[in-house]
Amino acid sequence: MHVLLVDDHALFRSGLRCLLSELDAGLTFAEAGRLSDALSQRDPPASLVLLDPALPDRAGTDPIRRLQAAH
Repeated sequence: MHVLLVDDHALFRSGLRCLLSELDAGLTFAEAGRLSDALSQRDPPASLVLLDPALPDRAGTDPIRRLQAAH
């Protein structure tokens, strides 16, 4: 399964990646610190997106719908 971690704090993304890797060694990951970066990552498409709901660049957009359309 491919997991996309979207959070503006790199240390949080790193910790979450380590924790999830311990649970399932077969997971692959992509990381993004901004919504715009997450929307541009499509290869491979994410099976699971873990999204910070308070991203600084979401600016009134609906990030979940935009990510669903992208992935």
